[in-house]
Amino acid sequence: MPVTTRRELLAAIGGQFVGVHAAKVAAPVVDYMGSAPTWNLNTALAGLRYGYGLASDMLQQSPHPSWPYVHALCHCYAVASMNAPDEERIAWSHFGGRNDELMQVYWAQFYRGTIHPFIVKFILQSNATVKDAESEYDTFMKFVWGTKAEQSKAAVKCRLARGRNKYQELANVRHQLYPLVDACESAWQLSDQRDNAIGLEGGLKCPRGLDDERRLAWCQRWCEDHGLLPDMEEGPGTDREWGPFHPLHPGAPWEGEPHEQPLALEEISTYDAEVGAAR
Repeated sequence: MPVTTRRELLAAIGGQFVGVHAAKVAAPVVDYMGSAPTWNLNTALAGLRYGYGLASDMLQQSPHPSWPYVHALCHCYAVASMNAPDEERIAWSHFGGRNDELMQVYWAQFYRGTIHPFIVKFILQSNATVKDAESEYDTFMKFVWGTKAEQSKAAVKCRLARGRNKYQELANVRHQLYPLVDACESAWQLSDQRDNAIGLEGGLKCPRGLDDERRLAWCQRWCEDHGLLPDMEEGPGTDREWGPFHPLHPGAPWEGEPHEQPLALEEISTYDAEVGAAR
């Protein structure tokens, strides 16, 4: 049966990690993800050092480079750095890309199933009427999860209606949620596979024998020559919509499938509810 919704996607890739014994989750996750490619130790360490290591460094920046650029550059740099046959380097790129998506799905679902319900509960308890709660929820969602235009309007609304202290409180919440915002934007984003593939192609074409610095510079030029820039736009209105876990502007989980619905005020989900709905 084809996977058509975010919740079915969670069931298919073991989204029920939290609260479930690892042994019950391992089998479906491994079955879905596939086995790791047969590689030697040097290939595995090169992928870790040059792929995930570079990604970790880039994501420490605030704001960090665009996701398309991060994905493509890390795949290019890692693949170019491996002293291994092309077949093995291709297998690593595919395996690393799938596992990157799985990790981001975990954190995206952590927000949706754990953090978001607490925020909804706090907003409901802090307002005298549902109408007031809805207004604050709308401001929160657009300030934290909205486009640049939505964030700007929400900031003005918050300052005028709630004052500078409330605005600063909201800004602090967004700062704390920043890593989870990243995960919700990129988890299972359809364009990730396309960007990873561009990086893989570059890594295979990168000249052998370059030192780390020149190899990284070569991959940077490759990505930029293929339109993947550090400051490129993503999200609504672009050809790189957010993934299906985004709370406000969710994209489609699979090519040709309908978009998910944004989280509504009354949706206070839990992991058990999410998994139960998916079964």
